[in-house]
Amino acid sequence: AILSVPLSLLIFSRAPAMGFLWGHWPSLFGQFFLIALFWSFTKFDLDKSYILIGIFLSAVILAHTANLVFALFFILLFLLTQIFNKKFNFELVKKILYIGIIASTLTLYYLIIFKYTWFVTQPYTFTIYPTWEGNPGFYILDFKVILLFIIPGIILSLITFKSKAHAATLASFSMLLLGFSNYIGFDFRAFQIRFLWPIYLSFFFGFAVYQGLKFLTKKSNLIYAVILSLFFVLLFI
Repeated sequence: AILSVPLSLLIFSRAPAMGFLWGHWPSLFGQFFLIALFWSFTKFDLDKSYILIGIFLSAVILAHTANLVFALFFILLFLLTQIFNKKFNFELVKKILYIGIIASTLTLYYLIIFKYTWFVTQPYTFTIYPTWEGNPGFYILDFKVILLFIIPGIILSLITFKSKAHAATLASFSMLLLGFSNYIGFDFRAFQIRFLWPIYLSFFFGFAVYQGLKFLTKKSNLIYAVILSLFFVLLFI
């Protein structure tokens, strides 16, 4: 986590900063709760965790309903992982149902309004949207030399995916893939996700640096992690 922090500073670089400067507040606000939803899934095994998850899922819907698609994709990936790791059981199904009930109850009134307003004026249409005209969205190649860390981080995450399919791993993979959903009809909303790619992909960066540090020192060392993190903070600034 400490090693992942520096990359998040890039949300204030040229492309992502457009989300703040151009006033994309509904999307950014919705993504704040999306990140909170990802965090709440790290507590999934705790008793009554479905209350917290249900509240954050409701917040995603109310803040920016389009982000519900991204939230549901993450939850689906989470469930598939549980099946793959043979952890799919009645208790898990019950929690998911409770989450759905809480989110539906808290947002039902608004969803009815949404159905007859935004859903009518901006329905889903399959459109390939390679660029966002007038808004320089964050592209994967904008990371440049940092890809030398992100790509190994992705590969290493896939290698350890079965034994360590952490919610942070799933969140990063979800938002990486959904950042390219502009090619399947989510047009500028996919580019809005890319505003916060430095946060979503910071896990891959931190994981690669962590594995490299562990290889050199043979064990985790908090002091080395803090020093390296500060070094990258200064570098990115």
